[in-house]
Amino acid sequence: MRYKLLLLATIMSGSVHASDWFGTKAELDVAYQKLDDKAGMCTSVTSRDLELPENDTWLNSLNKEQKVSVLAVLGEMAYERCWKTEAEHYSQVLIRYTAETGDRSHLDDWLKINQSSVSRDSKYELSGIDRQQVERLSQTEAFYFPFDFINAARKLKIIP
Repeated sequence: MRYKLLLLATIMSGSVHASDWFGTKAELDVAYQKLDDKAGMCTSVTSRDLELPENDTWLNSLNKEQKVSVLAVLGEMAYERCWKTEAEHYSQVLIRYTAETGDRSHLDDWLKINQSSVSRDSKYELSGIDRQQVERLSQTEAFYFPFDFINAARKLKIIP
């Protein structure tokens, strides 16, 4: 009788873990879908008409290479700001999923996606860009939300 109870307990605990795993995988899928939907929404706002701050003394004082660097950093900041909540939630669910299942494939993919080839700090240092000025610009209406890089570069007369 003891062995039947032990066998039943083992089977039950296995099924609980299996249902936990399926619940975690389903939660991961839902979190990913929400993140993907938000990323699509963030990308769709780039088609808006971009009104750049024309009289910004600091921005106008930069050379073309510095302006390109500033636009790249501002674009990255705007996208991060746009999907931050969904990305943080996905990260939490992903860590829990990886810890419970040992499956690192999704985590490894997420890490690759989120590794910038050059860190934001390096971009500032390489270009001699004032971080506080970039932060200030990132809070303006033009750069708070994701924007079309090419359109912004044209408006700043970086490209024809």
